[in-house]
Amino acid sequence: MEIKIDRDQIFKCVSRVQSIIERKSNMPILSTILLSATDTEVRISATDLEIGFQQTVPVNVIQEGNVAISGRKLFEILKESRKSNFHIKEKENNWVYMSDDVARFDLACLPADEYPTFVEPEGVQMIEVEGNILSEMINKTVYSVTIEEAGFKLSGVFTEKVAYDGDTFLRMVATDGHRLSM
Repeated sequence: MEIKIDRDQIFKCVSRVQSIIERKSNMPILSTILLSATDTEVRISATDLEIGFQQTVPVNVIQEGNVAISGRKLFEILKESRKSNFHIKEKENNWVYMSDDVARFDLACLPADEYPTFVEPEGVQMIEVEGNILSEMINKTVYSVTIEEAGFKLSGVFTEKVAYDGDTFLRMVATDGHRLSM
């Protein structure tokens, strides 16, 4: 695998997954980020086996392939880099070469074929919601969620897909027993 990518694009993705990847794990592969380069894009994946993250970013792909790089080390390197062009190249024996036209790094990586696969649950229907709309919906309902231990049945936000006039919408409802927000 060999790619040239804009530092800001990959840094956004890598910084998002820092809360997902495990720092100390009995499975070292869970502390890595999987980069999968195909055609004109790279898919950035991370998981802790409970939460998964995948995002596709357009890049200049020189050679297709997959590599599992330490998420923490990649984050630190990108954070310190000040150049916009970033080059990542897989070398022999599970090594990765990275450079930003000023600094060069050789990192040990893990075999990409050991990375856990993402399984899409059967029978689940997806709905697409813009981030700002979802954020507004959460802000308008989360205040009604109870914080009392005795009311654990009311300590969540009910989310459902609703069809209306041929369109599909997302509805969120929460209550603490006194207030109802929708």
